Amino acid sequence: MKRKLAKKGALCFVLSMALILGAAWPVQQARADAQTVSGGDGQTVSGGDMSALDESGSDTGTASWTSTQLITNGDFETPDSNEAWNYASEWTLSISGDNSGENLYGYNTKIDGNGAINTSRIFNYYNNSTTQTAAFSMERTIENVPAGTYKLCFDQEGAAATSGLSLSVTCGQTNLQMDLPATAGWNVWAQLETEAFTLTEAGSVTISLSGDIACGYWGDFDNFVLMKAQESTQPEEDVEPVDAGIYVERVANLPDDFISGMDVSSYVSLRQSGVTFYDFEGEVLDDQGFFDLLADCGVNYIRVRVWNDPYDADGNGYGGGNNDLDKAVTIGKWATEAGMKVLVDFHYSDFWADPAKQKEPKEWAEMAIDEKVQKVEEYTNESLITLLEAGVNVGMVQVGNETNGQICGESEWENMARIFNAGSAAVRSAAKDKGKEISVVLHFANPETSGRYAEYARNLNDYNVDYDIFASSYYPYWHGT
Repeated sequence: MKRKLAKKGALCFVLSMALILGAAWPVQQARADAQTVSGGDGQTVSGGDMSALDESGSDTGTASWTSTQLITNGDFETPDSNEAWNYASEWTLSISGDNSGENLYGYNTKIDGNGAINTSRIFNYYNNSTTQTAAFSMERTIENVPAGTYKLCFDQEGAAATSGLSLSVTCGQTNLQMDLPATAGWNVWAQLETEAFTLTEAGSVTISLSGDIACGYWGDFDNFVLMKAQESTQPEEDVEPVDAGIYVERVANLPDDFISGMDVSSYVSLRQSGVTFYDFEGEVLDDQGFFDLLADCGVNYIRVRVWNDPYDADGNGYGGGNNDLDKAVTIGKWATEAGMKVLVDFHYSDFWADPAKQKEPKEWAEMAIDEKVQKVEEYTNESLITLLEAGVNVGMVQVGNETNGQICGESEWENMARIFNAGSAAVRSAAKDKGKEISVVLHFANPETSGRYAEYARNLNDYNVDYDIFASSYYPYWHGT
C-alpha cells in the first residue's frame, strides 16, 4: 500500500499493489522422472544437458515441488562464524593450473553492484588465462536428508561460452551426472534443475561441480536448493473460495475526488504469459473489460512504472513486467478509456529503483551530472508527450521511485535536487504544451524512521526543488502499523 502526503492541500492517495510480477529469469525445465535410491546396486546416469535422463524411474504421480532448507547458505549470504570473510565455508573448494601470471584464475563470493537481475551475493569463479585451462572443484555433502523425491535447483550466469564444468549429484550408490549448459553472458541468469531422484530412507546427498574451466571463462552460481516432491495420488477436486474472515468497514462520506489507486504495471506481461482474468460471474475479461471492471469497483487512478530500457543486448527482458514506455502507453490507454486517470512512475533506471539501488540507465552510465540532468529532462518530456498524444489521461508524474538518498546513480543532495528539478521542469513544460494539469510527485520510502521525512522535506526546501506531492511507500509488513 502506498500513502501519499500532499505538499499543497489535503490530497491523500491510497495505492494498492496489484498483480504478481512476471518471471525475471528463464527456467530450464526438467522431466519429472525419478531415479530411486535404495542402497542396492549402483547406477550412473549421464546426459549432455540438465534435463537428460534417458531412463524413466519411479512415478512421482501428480507431484508439486516445494523448496527445502536442507542446503544451508545455498545463497552465499551468511559468513562463517569464525571467518567473517568466508561466505562459502560449507563447500570444499579447489582450483589449480598455471598461475604464474597475476590473478589468472580463482574463486570468491561477491556482490555484483552493476547487475540488474541478481543484486545479492553470488559465488564467482574464473580463468583469465588465454592458453591454459584451470582444474576446478566445489563439493558439499548434505547429511540427514529425509526419505523422499528431490531435485537440485540452482542459478548460473557466465561468459557467452561453455564453462567446461559438470555437475554430479550422488545419493547412496546412485550418481546423476550432466554437463552444465553454455551460459549467455553477463547479467543473463538461468535457473537449472536436475532430474528427480528418490531416497527410500534418510541419507546423504553430495553435490559436486568440477572440471577444467575453459580459457578466458568466468561464471557465477547462486541459490542452491533441494526441492522436494509433494505427491498427491488423489484426483483433483474443485477448489472453493475460502472466507478469509477479514472485513474492512467502508469509510463514509469520502469526497468525490478521493483517489483510490492501483499499480497494474505487470498486466501486459501477465497477459503475454497466458494469464486470464475473470469477472465476478466467472466470465472471461478482455483487456478493456479488465480495466472497466476496476473502474466499476471504484478504482479511479492507475499507476504504471516506466523503465528506460529493460532489455539486454539480445532483446531479452529483465522481467518484472518489462515496463518500457510502450507498455505504459498501452496500459494508460485502457485506463483512460475506462474513465480513470494515470500516474506515470519514472524510475530513471533500466530495472527496479528502490532504496538499495538507484542505478542509472545503461545508456547514461558514463555521463557526468550536467549531461545526465539534460537527459532526464529530455527523456521525461518526450515520454510524457508520447503518452499525452496517445490519449492517455495523465494526472500525476512521479519523478523517481523510492529515492531515499539517491536517484539515477546520484547520491549527493545537490545533484539529486538537479535531477528532481529536471524531471519537474519536463512535466511542467509538457503539461503547458498540451493544456493539461499534471502534478509532480516525489517519492520516498521507510516512513517508520522518525525524522526521516522531515529531513527529506528540509533538503527539498533548501535546494528549491519544485514539486506538488510528497509521496511515501508504505508497506505495513515492513514498516509497521
